[in-house]
Amino acid sequence: MNRRKVLSVLVIILAFAAIGGATMAWFTAEASVTENYFQAGTVAIRATDEFDEESAGNWNPGQCIDKEIDVIYEGTKKAIIRMQIAEQWEDGAIVYDRSISNVIWKFEDFIWDSDNRPQGWHYYNKWWYYLGDTTDPDYTYTLGDNTVVGFVGGATPQDPIVISILDQVCLDGNLTGNAYQGKSYTINVKFQAIQASNADQWQDMDSIDFVTGLTVQQ
Repeated sequence: MNRRKVLSVLVIILAFAAIGGATMAWFTAEASVTENYFQAGTVAIRATDEFDEESAGNWNPGQCIDKEIDVIYEGTKKAIIRMQIAEQWEDGAIVYDRSISNVIWKFEDFIWDSDNRPQGWHYYNKWWYYLGDTTDPDYTYTLGDNTVVGFVGGATPQDPIVISILDQVCLDGNLTGNAYQGKSYTINVKFQAIQASNADQWQDMDSIDFVTGLTVQQ
């Protein structure tokens, strides 16, 4: 094979190699959206308690002891709030509806007792429900006795909603005789909040875990 034929063969081989390794051109396009962030809302309450414990250790008939309780809503979601009061004289029955006649709860000039219910709250089945805003039909809850309870919020952490419960606890001088000497009286107050759009879950409280916020499997 002469030199010219050898070069022709090499040229053909190189041409096929170039074709085999060539890059094809295509029409293309690309698009994207801006990165989005989703922030979960919050239902958040806390309670504050200031108590003159020293004076309460030597309580006299007719004496009022300073005890301030506030519940503060700091969530961003609309919520419904309720509280449970468990009070008891030593060895006596626990009551939830403020029916202990010789102990008076005071908030400013408003008196809690069996005749005067706490302003802005409604008692139902061992719980006091905060009436809140009942003007929004989308966020109201009807109790079993047809009382309509409204919502609080949505607040922001910079704009909390403070609800005062009481300022003083007083021992009625006319109703407290010798039978109460040396006896102890206790108060426990618990608050719960649930997002207003799911307030119907109050009907079955055993199904809600208030620590995790999850439904408990029965």
